[in-house]
Amino acid sequence: MPIPDTESNKALVRAFFALMNSGDPVKMARAVDLLADDATYWIPGDWPNAGTFDKAALAKMVEVATDIFSGPLEIDIHGVTAEGERVAVEMESHGTFKDGRPYNNTYHWLFVVRDGRIRNIKEYTDTAYANRAYYGPF
Repeated sequence: MPIPDTESNKALVRAFFALMNSGDPVKMARAVDLLADDATYWIPGDWPNAGTFDKAALAKMVEVATDIFSGPLEIDIHGVTAEGERVAVEMESHGTFKDGRPYNNTYHWLFVVRDGRIRNIKEYTDTAYANRAYYGPF
């Protein structure tokens, strides 16, 4: 088994975020293309956005996000750490819903990169805050 190139893996993950945060639907679709065909995306919690999603579902989520925010979410990456196939990213988002409400959340995403493709994403975030922001008070 070849040794993973952690610098290439980190560059792939950074490219993913650059494309996702562009606000350009074509570039955002290219971000999804960086995923392996059988990739999974997981969000924890007991709320409508929780679960494990395949590549097609993630593409749909990206499309929906462009409909609810007034522009792209700005992502501030605070740190990227890689070991083997795993790339961990600490970050914070800033955005505005189309109705003018602000959105600001913190995240820790864990990627598994294999053979130059993103295989898995686990998104750890403040799901209680996200649920209130997206769907209103409990």
